[in-house]
Amino acid sequence: MASQNGLSTVQTNNGLTGWAKQGSGRTNFKSSIFLVNSEGKNITANELNPMPVWDAIPPNCKLKYRAETISKGEGKSDRCQLDIQYTDYQAIFRVLDRVKANLTEEQLERYEAGSKLMEDTVNKMVAQIFIDEQIPITKNIFSKTFTTDENGVIEGEIDISGWPLSEYNIMWQYGYRGDEESRTNWGNAWANIGTVAAVVGFTALSFIPGIGWAAQAAILAAEIAVFTAVEMMKTYGMASENKYGVTFPQYGFLHPYAFGMYGEEVAQSSQGIVGGLTNGTMNNNDLIKIGGGILLTLLILRRLL
Repeated sequence: MASQNGLSTVQTNNGLTGWAKQGSGRTNFKSSIFLVNSEGKNITANELNPMPVWDAIPPNCKLKYRAETISKGEGKSDRCQLDIQYTDYQAIFRVLDRVKANLTEEQLERYEAGSKLMEDTVNKMVAQIFIDEQIPITKNIFSKTFTTDENGVIEGEIDISGWPLSEYNIMWQYGYRGDEESRTNWGNAWANIGTVAAVVGFTALSFIPGIGWAAQAAILAAEIAVFTAVEMMKTYGMASENKYGVTFPQYGFLHPYAFGMYGEEVAQSSQGIVGGLTNGTMNNNDLIKIGGGILLTLLILRRLL
């Protein structure tokens, strides 16, 4: 289980701490995410600061959730939002294959030999297709507005056992105003050729042995989740006061969480770090399992910043 209370650390670190001028008194928000294995046992998050991250969970898990909406110190019924998205790396692979199929034999040989110039060229070509064809890199898999009970509490669970292998980014949100529904799809944050090219570039590199990504990924375990959380935060509208006339933070309460789901072999090998996965020891199937996950995407963030 992992929990957050009030303004999240990620909000605070990014200056999203002001309060709206409307209303009287202050609201508060508490949230929890529980990842439970097939035996019903809670899985401990690998990282808690600046946000909870599970780097690799086993198959056949369930996600349980709890949230509490609070006005002037008392739990009261109100609406809050739970959104979950994942990165669609299979889309990247498909477009990458399209681009490679149109390379000359010489270009393909240079690309596969690790030519930096050719890699950059291919990555930008792939990125341009994503932008021109408006192909989303992220996909919503769960999005629901809940109404808490008379005590301000909502609880439930989601069966995630059939979800694709990837990394998942979760956002609890409490805060609204009249134009709340104007929130845009946060996937538009990727509509930048430099950002998309970086994502594509590291995904492609995941198939080249000996680049040393495993050890680095273990060290950077929370950073991509933070980057994703900030991008998600940008898409929620400003907040003012709740239906009881109690003041929200200007951006509401935003509680991010993240987990990676890559398959049984990876989950057994990863105990908070990537332990048994070393350079040159993984076959392509292993790499595909990890290719869409936090442990690879972490390194993308380092390149973006």
